Amino acid sequence: MAMRLLNDMYPAAKFVHVIRDGRDAAVSGWAHVGRQGGNEQFRSFGAYAEYFAEYHWVPYITCAREAGKGFPDRYLEIRYENLHDNPAQEVQRLLGFLEMDAGGEAIARCLEGGSFEKLSGGRARGEEDATSFFRKGVTGDWKLGFDEETLEGFEKHAGKLLEELGYERHPVGSGIE
Repeated sequence: MAMRLLNDMYPAAKFVHVIRDGRDAAVSGWAHVGRQGGNEQFRSFGAYAEYFAEYHWVPYITCAREAGKGFPDRYLEIRYENLHDNPAQEVQRLLGFLEMDAGGEAIARCLEGGSFEKLSGGRARGEEDATSFFRKGVTGDWKLGFDEETLEGFEKHAGKLLEELGYERHPVGSGIE
């Protein structure tokens, strides 16, 4: 939300925008709010997901992408899911963008240092600890947490951006699989 200001203050700065499927981000946000005892302010996860889409995910991503258009040579988007699916390739792309050593050893150090296993204290991806900031370490978890009503509420606000970013939509009534 402050990229334009940061760009004015640091005109040579580079910006890395990691974009995560908003539905997964909503599931993660719900778990985080719950750890802080704030879930009671919403009547349900569905109400939270709709709120999150309208007031957080869509405006924040849209604002960052618009700002990045002003300095495209210093703005890089990385999809969170690509970091999971092709971590070495994405880290190499990131290091290259930052004009840093993008060789095999540097990539390996980054991957080891940022691994879920290391950050979570030794848990494997998918092994959930609801009390941890590093809760589960998976993508696509939204399919387990969203029902049709939640999906409809989320997509009412975020469907267009999901499509723009290339995320697969699941039309209401089609079933979530």
